[in-house]
Amino acid sequence: MIRYLPLLGLVVLLACSSKKKQAPTQKEAFADPIPPELSYISAPILFPVDQLQDKINRALKPVLLNDQSYENHEGDNLKLRIERLGPLEIHPNGEYISYTVPLRITAEKRTMANLVKIKPTEFRVRVAFRSKVGVGPDWRLAIKTKFKNLTWLEKPSLNVMGLNVPLTNTIERIIERQAPNIETLIDRLVHDEVRIDQTVTRIWRNLQKPILVNRRHYSVWLQANPVGVMVGPVAGDTGKISIPIRITTNTQTLFGENPEYTVNPRLPVLKSVDAFPMVCELNLLSVLPYDELNEALSAHLLNRTLDLEKDGLVTIKKVNALGEGQNLVLLTELSGTMEGAFRLLGQPDYDTLKGSLTVKNFDFEVTSDGTLVNSANLALHDTLQGYVQSELNLPLKQYLARVPDLIQKAIERGKLGQKIDLYLTDFQMRPQRIVVRPEGVMTLIRVRTRVALRLQKI
Repeated sequence: MIRYLPLLGLVVLLACSSKKKQAPTQKEAFADPIPPELSYISAPILFPVDQLQDKINRALKPVLLNDQSYENHEGDNLKLRIERLGPLEIHPNGEYISYTVPLRITAEKRTMANLVKIKPTEFRVRVAFRSKVGVGPDWRLAIKTKFKNLTWLEKPSLNVMGLNVPLTNTIERIIERQAPNIETLIDRLVHDEVRIDQTVTRIWRNLQKPILVNRRHYSVWLQANPVGVMVGPVAGDTGKISIPIRITTNTQTLFGENPEYTVNPRLPVLKSVDAFPMVCELNLLSVLPYDELNEALSAHLLNRTLDLEKDGLVTIKKVNALGEGQNLVLLTELSGTMEGAFRLLGQPDYDTLKGSLTVKNFDFEVTSDGTLVNSANLALHDTLQGYVQSELNLPLKQYLARVPDLIQKAIERGKLGQKIDLYLTDFQMRPQRIVVRPEGVMTLIRVRTRVALRLQKI
């Protein structure tokens, strides 16, 4: 399902500032942790009507009634054969499904004295049924089919010794008595063949498997921990039936090549509601530990040589990030024409105009008398600061354009993709909060999108 956090690997994107930081006179308190927020994944499950129609027609026998006795049906003196003239057709309309099937009826009437031979007669009728559709507590489609009406395409009558003997009322009563057999068959087939429980179970389990969202310098995974599922009213229109579901979930970030995780395989108790927003709202809360962050920073900056022009060359020999109060601090050690240790600090932020993560007010720390700590000169200040900015800038807009494709490919690679087509539209993502904590940089990112799941086969 939807799992995306590309900025974790490089959450510190550093931006220039002309203001230099004063060395702190006392230790600043860290910001409070960001409280977790539940996420909601809403999507309609769409299944094709033509496949359901085919399954019912294969199960529906060609001959529905073959009564070759005059004594049946309370001695009606009528032999009757009812067979399908064509396939049963399904017509979804809102919360109801209508079914129509054309029938051919062959009737042979016995006279009272059984002295007159009467040729069998044939006529045609179209029978209609209707079902209200819902989802039962077993996560199967629950329907109750009822006979609706019949339409005579050719009204029945017999000619006996020049007299027309009407059969309409008799035939209608017999069809109505046979209707429950068709009703029961339709209810059973829909319940047994449309396995919504299997589809939702696959989604529920696959949602809990971590998905790799970054492997540039180390592996970052996003995992969902769903806690509930609700279903809305079933609706149908031409060609499909739609079952809206909404999954409530927590999310967490995992690190490492093969992170440990557990999967709860059982679906929760079904909760039916009248309506809910058909928009996915994901609140992705993560903590990027400083050791993981430093691995990324080292890959970017370690042993890089900077040209200070007239002041020669310097090489970055060590880089380390840590948190101090509201600030993210970058400790660097240089060798070459200028040696020493330097501190740069700023506050993580999101640049809404550029669509990128930055560290605002990022600059060298200075002493109380206004000089750079460890006497770094202006050339080093401008070169190191600009180099760090250019190496670690990460425009999120470039990633946003790729996210729907990444999610679709992740679905296609798994078994879920063999049975379900995923459609994503209106994808939006925006960081909500970024705070520095003792254990790492904490971020809350909100994702909004629209999703639809179409069953390839029921």
